[in-house]
Amino acid sequence: MRSFIYRHSLVGSFGAVLTFLFWLSRPEWVAEMRFWRAVGDASLILLYLTLALGPVAKFLPRFWLLLPYRRVLGVWFAISAIVHTIIILDGWVQWDVSQFMGYQFVPQLDRMVRLESGFGMSNLLGLLAVLISLPLMATSTDWAMRGLGAASWKFIHYGAYTIFYLVALHTAFF
Repeated sequence: MRSFIYRHSLVGSFGAVLTFLFWLSRPEWVAEMRFWRAVGDASLILLYLTLALGPVAKFLPRFWLLLPYRRVLGVWFAISAIVHTIIILDGWVQWDVSQFMGYQFVPQLDRMVRLESGFGMSNLLGLLAVLISLPLMATSTDWAMRGLGAASWKFIHYGAYTIFYLVALHTAFF
C-alpha cells in the first residue's frame, strides 16, 4: 500500500509539473485555453511514457526499475485526459455538440458555420481515446488482473495502442 501511494504521488506530481511547464510555455494564450492545452499536452507525455517504458526496458536493462510505474503512468494519463476533456466540454464547448463538432454561430450570416475542416473529427477521435482509456484505467491493478485472468487483462490493455493512434491523429490536427 505504501508503494502504491508513493508511486501515484510521484507520477501525479510529475503530471502536475508537466502541466505547469506546458502552461508556462504559452504566455500569449488566453489562460483558459493555455490550461486545457497544457493538461492535454501533459496527458500526451504520460501516454507516450507509458507505452515507451516496456520496449525501452527490453533494450536498456536499467529501465526495468521503472516498469512498476507503467500502470501508474497509464492511470495518470487517463486522469489527465479526462480532466482535459471536461475542461474543454464545460468551459470552451459548453456542452454544445455543434461547437464540439467545429460549428459556430456567425451573427453576420445568422446561421451555424463550420469554421475548420477536420475539427469535429479530431475532437471525436480524442473523445473516443478517452472512452477507451476508462476500462484500462479501471483494470490497472493487480487485483483486476487476477480477477480477469492474464489473457483477458492483456486483451483489454492492448487497447492502449488504439488509444495511441487515436491520440496521435487527434494531436496532429491541433
